[in-house]
Amino acid sequence: MTRRKTAFPRGGGSRVSSAIPSTMPLVLATPLLLLLLSASTTMLSVVHAQDSVPAGGTDLGGGIVTTTNVEHFAKISLDVAEMTTLTQSNSFNDAFNIYLAGKNSIKYDRNGNALPDKRTLSSMSTSAADGRYDGEIPFVYQMYGLAGGDGHTYETYESFAAYADTFVQDALKEQKGTLGPDAAIALNVWMYAAHVLTVAVEDCALESSGVNLDIIGRDEDL
Repeated sequence: MTRRKTAFPRGGGSRVSSAIPSTMPLVLATPLLLLLLSASTTMLSVVHAQDSVPAGGTDLGGGIVTTTNVEHFAKISLDVAEMTTLTQSNSFNDAFNIYLAGKNSIKYDRNGNALPDKRTLSSMSTSAADGRYDGEIPFVYQMYGLAGGDGHTYETYESFAAYADTFVQDALKEQKGTLGPDAAIALNVWMYAAHVLTVAVEDCALESSGVNLDIIGRDEDL
């Protein structure tokens, strides 16, 4: 698929813990946000619960049935659930391992073969340093705010690109209760879900204009 241009060269995405205020407000996303992740390159669509689940679709409950199989994406919510349980029992190291390495959300290649690495909550943030979210309004908005309204600069990327990962890791290391998994929902997953929906809209526009997405390639694993 077409790529958004990177406004500035990317560095190593170094983490600057002191740059993220420990009092950053968190507005927790609803559990449904965890489920609005589609492996399809077309717009995610839903049908009413009373309708039958379409071939290849996923019944997510709550009246939401996708027209494509998104079960392996939705299972990232199980990682959050386990992290929450572990932090409640003060097992922060185990929660940290799930955050970094993943556990329940399997990744697949384009031919449907399972890949050895799991989808991880941490990568939903750290991939920002590689340009995954470049040009996307939610990410640009966050960068502008974290930079104090001074604009989107190279230094901004260096300091804040992986801001969500910085915040979650610090919360887990400092053993701040369930703040780590809560922040992973509000920061990592929210940004990733916004990205997936953005890609879906772009791909719909490309297909409508007659572009063959299988030929031009897609953003792998969204």
